[in-house]
Amino acid sequence: MKPLYVLLGILFNLLLGWLAIFLLGLWVICFLYIAEELGYTLDPTLDEGLLPVFLTLALFASALYGLLAAIGNRFFLKRSELLKSNYTWMASLLIVLVPVLFYGYYYLS
Repeated sequence: MKPLYVLLGILFNLLLGWLAIFLLGLWVICFLYIAEELGYTLDPTLDEGLLPVFLTLALFASALYGLLAAIGNRFFLKRSELLKSNYTWMASLLIVLVPVLFYGYYYLS
């Protein structure tokens, strides 16, 4: 086990968790625009005609995020010499834990 690569893998997955917050926000905005297009008025302040922009941005960002997560975690997995199951648990926990803690802190304060 190489501790430097384990630490860098942890920091990388914390960054991915932080980026997941913004990606989730993009998809929520897309949902609001789709609901608006279907006739459900959820937010009267939405600008018209921005659904294709946000949908394209969300799809592109999701593809880039998935590619970055797969390649980056594979790189750190090989360099850290951890068992694949241990590294997968660590990465999954961090990617899920950061948004949950962020939203928990945001709504509790």
